[in-house]
Amino acid sequence: MYIQIDDFQLFYKKTGHGQPLLLIHGNGEDCDIFDNATEILKDHFTVYAIDTRGHGRSGGHQKVYHYDQFCDDFLEFIEKLNLDDVVVFGFSDGAIIGALMALKSDKLAHCILCGINTDASQVSFSSGEFDFVKDADDNTKALFDLMLREPHISFEQLATIQTPTTFCFGENDIIPLSLAQEITSAVPNAKLHVEPNADHGSYIKRNVRVAELILQYAKEQK
Repeated sequence: MYIQIDDFQLFYKKTGHGQPLLLIHGNGEDCDIFDNATEILKDHFTVYAIDTRGHGRSGGHQKVYHYDQFCDDFLEFIEKLNLDDVVVFGFSDGAIIGALMALKSDKLAHCILCGINTDASQVSFSSGEFDFVKDADDNTKALFDLMLREPHISFEQLATIQTPTTFCFGENDIIPLSLAQEITSAVPNAKLHVEPNADHGSYIKRNVRVAELILQYAKEQK
C-alpha cells in the first residue's frame, strides 16, 4: 500500500487487527525484515510495517537525509491514518526515529527502541563498511552519510520523554552496554532489556524473537 507523505509516496504493509503498531527498520533495509514477526503480531495488533523515506519501495530519495525528516514522515503517517495509542517499535535508525517521535508526539502508547545511539560519535564503522559504500549508489551513500552526521539527541532531551519506553540491546551490540544503561537511565521510568548472545540486529532481522519482545513489553503497559 502507498500513502502520500510530504512530496513522495510512502510504502507500507497493513496486517492484523487491534492496537496500532508501527515497525520501523534500520538504515539501508526495508520493512520485509519484519515479515516473520508480523505473522505472530497480526493476531494482537494492527501492524504497520513501513519502508522509510529513501528505502525499499518508498520514494523520497535525496542527496542529504535528516532523522527529523523521517520522524516527521511518521508523525504525518499517524495523522493521516488517524491513529492513536500507537506502539512504536524501532530498530537502529528506526529506534532513533522512534525517540524523536516520542519527543514530539503525545499519541504514542509505548516505544520499544532497539540498538539506539543518541549521537553520531557513539558509533564507529569498520574500514570494510566504508569500502562497501564506495561502490554503492548515490542514495546508499547519502543514507550512510546520515549515520556519520546524526543524531544529536541530548540526555537533557531524553529526560523530557513522557512515553513509556523500553530500550533493547544485544549483549554484543555495537552500542556498549555502559552507554545503553546511561541512555535508559536518562528517560524517566524507562526499562532496559539486554538480549543474550545477540549482536546489533541478530534478534530482529527476519527473526520471530522481535515479536516476542514486542508482546512482552507492549502488553505490560495494559
